[in-house]
Amino acid sequence: EFRPDVVLTFDPIGGYRHPDHIAIHNATVAAFDKAADPNYDDPLPPHQADKLYFHTISKTFLKFSVFMLKLTGKDPSKWGKN
Repeated sequence: EFRPDVVLTFDPIGGYRHPDHIAIHNATVAAFDKAADPNYDDPLPPHQADKLYFHTISKTFLKFSVFMLKLTGKDPSKWGKN
């Protein structure tokens, strides 16, 4: 049984709009809410973590990443797409 005090996930846009990261965000937020719901059908007792944090990426880092992708001959518009 794992009862965290803090949960960390991607922000709603998945950091840089990556579809897998957005799905992880949605699943984590739903699990965070359902874990505390006493009416949710689960054999474990309800648990509410104290905090839910979203990981973010700064604009400065994104700009630097785009620069580095271009510098190495990669197309930044393809970054983050499966």
